[in-house]
This record gives sequence, C-alpha cells and structure tokens, in this order.
Amino acid sequence: MFGVFACVVGGCGLQPPTVSGGGSVVAVAADAGEETPPAPLGDDVVSEAEPVPLPPQGVHEAPSPDIFGTWLLDGGAMLTTFVSGVEVTAMILNEDGSGRVFLFDGQTGTRDCVQTYNVFDGETLVLDFSADPNLALGVERFFTFPVVVVVVDHGALGVADEAGQIAWFSRQSALPQELTCGRLEIQRTFENVPAPSFFSDLVPFDGDLVYNSQDGLIERFDLNTNRLGVPLGSTAGRLVQTVQGNHFWTHCACGGSPDAFRRDLNTVFDTVSTPNELGDFQTIRAMAYDSVDDRLWLHGRLQSTGLASFSIVDTNGEPDVLVQSIPFNRELRALAFDGTDMWGVVTMASQSVVRVNAVTGEVLESFEVPDEAVVWSGLTFDPFHMYMLGTDPAGAGVIARIRRP
Repeated sequence: MFGVFACVVGGCGLQPPTVSGGGSVVAVAADAGEETPPAPLGDDVVSEAEPVPLPPQGVHEAPSPDIFGTWLLDGGAMLTTFVSGVEVTAMILNEDGSGRVFLFDGQTGTRDCVQTYNVFDGETLVLDFSADPNLALGVERFFTFPVVVVVVDHGALGVADEAGQIAWFSRQSALPQELTCGRLEIQRTFENVPAPSFFSDLVPFDGDLVYNSQDGLIERFDLNTNRLGVPLGSTAGRLVQTVQGNHFWTHCACGGSPDAFRRDLNTVFDTVSTPNELGDFQTIRAMAYDSVDDRLWLHGRLQSTGLASFSIVDTNGEPDVLVQSIPFNRELRALAFDGTDMWGVVTMASQSVVRVNAVTGEVLESFEVPDEAVVWSGLTFDPFHMYMLGTDPAGAGVIARIRRP
C-alpha cells in the first residue's frame, strides 16, 4: 500500500488502482504492464459481487490542501470498526483542523453527525473524534489513513486505512440534506439546576417539569416562574419516565429494571412485568405514553437476544398485553410523544435527537443535539415547546427550552 502512495507521489506512471478478483488493490504500471500487488485488503472489504467503484482516470498528484472540503462517499467503506452496524456517508474536512463525519444506521434510520479534528501532514490523514464532547464511552477515538490519493481533475479523494480498506469520495459544494442532521433552536437555557439522575427522563406534570436529581429527589421546575419549586419527595425507587393523566410511569433502576409502574407518589396502580406479561425480560431504559392510541412504549434490551427494541403495550386490562415489538437496536436516554410522533435521544457515536414514526418505529428525522457540550438525558413537550434536560461539563443540571420542530 505504501508502494502505491510512493508512486503516486513520485510519478512512476501508475494508472488508478484496480481491484483484483481476490480482493486486493493492485497498482498497474503503465509502461511495463506488470501487476505489483501490495498487502491484501481482506475478503470482507472487496468482493467480485460488489467491486469498489474507482475514480475516473486523471492526473494524480501528491496529496495537497485539496484534501480539504466536503466529500460524499461514492464507493468502498471506512471506519467500519467505529460503531457496529453504522456506515460513513460523507465527511467535511476543514483547513483549520475541524470537521465532521456523517454516519448512517441502516437498521434504525438514525443519522449521526460527529465532530472530528483532522490532521493531514501531506501524506497521512488522522481523524480524532475526541473533538466531539458527546462521544459515547468506549468508542475508539483515533483513526489513521496512511494512503491518501487526490485526483485533482475529477475532484475525487481516495483514503485507505492501515488494514488496507479503501473508500472513494467525490467533492461536493454541499451535502444532500437527507445525509445531514437538522438543527434545534434553543430559545432559553436554565442553568445550575440540580443535576439529573442517569436513569431519569423529563416529564410534564401539573404545569411543572419533573425529573429525578442526583440528590435523590423528585425535582419540580415551574414553567410559569421559570424557577425550581419544592421537590415532590425523595426518589425512593421512583425514576420518572413518562406520564399518563395524573399518574407517573416509573421504573426502579434496580435488578435490570424489567418492570414499569403506573403510580402516584404513594400508590402503584399497575405494574407491567416484561418477563411475566410480555414474554421476555426487558431492561427498561426509556418509556413514553402515546395518548392518541392509549399505548405505553417501552425501550430497552431483551434478555433473549441482547438487542434493544420498542415494546408497545396495551395496559388497559390484566394481564398487560404486548401489541407490537419493533427492533431499535440503539441506546435511548429519553423518549417522549409529541401528539403525533415519538422523539428520543439516541446514542451511536455521539448523541442525536430523532423523530420516530409512532406506527412503524422508523426514524423520520435526525437532529444534532442543541448543545454538544451537554450530555442530554431527558426530553418532553408542552403545546408550544420542546424541553431537554442534561448535565453540563461542570456537572450541573441544565434545562433547555427549544422551539418546537
């Protein structure tokens, strides 16, 4: 692979790389006609059924600042180990070292637009995802591409990683809107509120926003005064997730949280037991009540498969009945119903806000989180606004009032 790069730089008469049936990139010498195979890419990268599209033949020059710009993936793949099941669709590389990589999850339809630092020394491209303050724990941060080919005449960019996996991009003036993430407009931010518990969502209740804090309290934020009210009480295993009428739906954040409870502060009126009533132990991490269809949505991983899904439940009788199960194998930190669609805070490489079809579970839109320095854990609606709850870099709670999308 490094031989390919040396000839590109040194002008030894190479034509654009071609792909052999065995899955290797082969440099073809124009004057000798001999194949000089570098290290194989591996059968998982290139196949005869899906050959890597190559750029048109043109003038190959040494890597230059032409690497900077907006690039759309045309063929091949990159960053396949970054997040499982996610593919790169485009990237923006800026001369100041900033950039974004655009990801797509084909199973859920979620898009993630991740910040990156890019370092290019004329030979090697390094992408550093620690630029994104919301990067998920456990996600690899550094990726190196030792071979970079710029086809100047045709606006093409080829990059190969250390394993020999190659991707070809075409230069664009702007990316198609469907590949990008929308923006949410913050109208007002309320800072230094009690930091939310990891397992709490944000819910509307009696004119207030209610959530569980790390102080072990059920906090109230008065939407009329924009101030904290007197807490409703201690958490005591009551992690609020959504509301139905004048009742909360909660889980206990204990024992894998397989049960959902409809309750007031004193009495439990219904328990949805996922192992006993829905047929599988589900670790509940998010809930939302669909007031139009009168259904409770649960999200979490199923013990039988280890995969996450939506469980849509009819809770009007006993036992509670699983109406529909929809695969959605991404982590959700929040879930809310806006009267038409579901909305959630989903984690892939970083956090995104998604609008989900409340019938099919399909992601209809993906949005960047409103402040990428905040870790968001709660989301809800009133008739006029979206509200989000999170934790800022200093560890304090923050509530954002957002223009309703």
